[in-house]
Amino acid sequence: MTGKFDAMVTILNWLESGRTVTPQTIMDELSVSARTTYRYLTTLQEAGFPLFFNKERGSYAFAEGYALRKPHLNLRENLTFSLAKVSLKTMGGGMDKELASIERKLASPFRELPPHIIVAADEFSVDIRELFSVINRSIAERRRVAFTYTAASTREEHARIVDPYYLFFHDGYWTLRGWCHTRREFRSFALDRIRELEMLEATYEPLPLDPEADHAGTFGRYADGEAVPVRLRFASVCRPFLLRRSWHGSQKLTELPDGGFELEFQVKGILGIRPWLYRWLPDVTVEAPRELAELVVKELEEALARQREVNKGG
Repeated sequence: MTGKFDAMVTILNWLESGRTVTPQTIMDELSVSARTTYRYLTTLQEAGFPLFFNKERGSYAFAEGYALRKPHLNLRENLTFSLAKVSLKTMGGGMDKELASIERKLASPFRELPPHIIVAADEFSVDIRELFSVINRSIAERRRVAFTYTAASTREEHARIVDPYYLFFHDGYWTLRGWCHTRREFRSFALDRIRELEMLEATYEPLPLDPEADHAGTFGRYADGEAVPVRLRFASVCRPFLLRRSWHGSQKLTELPDGGFELEFQVKGILGIRPWLYRWLPDVTVEAPRELAELVVKELEEALARQREVNKGG
């Protein structure tokens, strides 16, 4: 067997064919240990495959009436989707309902949208697709991963060993959230900056982290840092554009006498909110925290200096 994913596909094929499948069968034919055998079976059960040990037959089997193959999915696609459900549903925010909706649509013969409805969506890049698959499997099997990571700010490369907990998607980018053994804390890693990813044999016992609660404090793609209260003041001209939706679960609105308004957020660190804040210039000011206000002044002054240099050259 060349990989654990292939091993689980083989087990599913055996179960689907109705052949006798015992732990000894798996150990002998796939040349794996008893520990690995039970990890495969547990992973398949956690992924939603209703398999159990039938004492009368002396074999593992699917629950009566269960159809393995979903319409429009082959066996490998079916397993990939089921493992993805294990990882993604822990993100909360109704993700389990969305996954159920996708599953229903997969079973429908009418899978194409009508031509008058257009949904623009970013595709996985070839590199990210493979990374996503490996990380998804490592989360399902609770196995550590090792990789080389390029920091966005310094462009320096560092080796990392990480216990992966969950993946999240924002603004066209996938990000891994996990316990970093180098920093000794939970950190976020953009998949497009990960190189030389390897799933290790070492397993880990998950820390008491609730992915939904952990992710709730993020603003944008940044999930690192302590919770910080942020208060922004907006001019009235922003009202028809900014108040069309809620931008964060902690958002609080305060109306101001001049027609403007304040928005307050409780977010992790100050880095994540910056790109969003700059979208509303020049009609926004930072009331708190002071650290963010000073950072905005510094970055705008640097940008202004660069622009003036360009104007001089023109």
